[in-house]
Amino acid sequence: MELKDLKNKLKKCQPYFTEKDLINKLYFSEETNGDGQNIERWIFFYAFIRKLSDNAIAIRLGFLAKQTVNKRIKKIINENKFLIEEFLSNYSQNVDKI
Repeated sequence: MELKDLKNKLKKCQPYFTEKDLINKLYFSEETNGDGQNIERWIFFYAFIRKLSDNAIAIRLGFLAKQTVNKRIKKIINENKFLIEEFLSNYSQNVDKI
């Protein structure tokens, strides 16, 4: 699946399932902010669980440009492509059962 498709499907998922079943399995870089919190984890959380725009995320995390957030989201999805595709296939099966 392409990066754009994965990103769109993640945005359409219920935040509860994304937080419960996916976020703890993903690989994030070790970069932390001043409080010791993982920056990429927060970007993923804000983008796909809180569903904030790239601009809102950039402001919250103190980035100068929203393009930085978009690049980080692409990096996270590329590094975790297999896990995300597996989550989306399981998610669609579970949603169909409801």
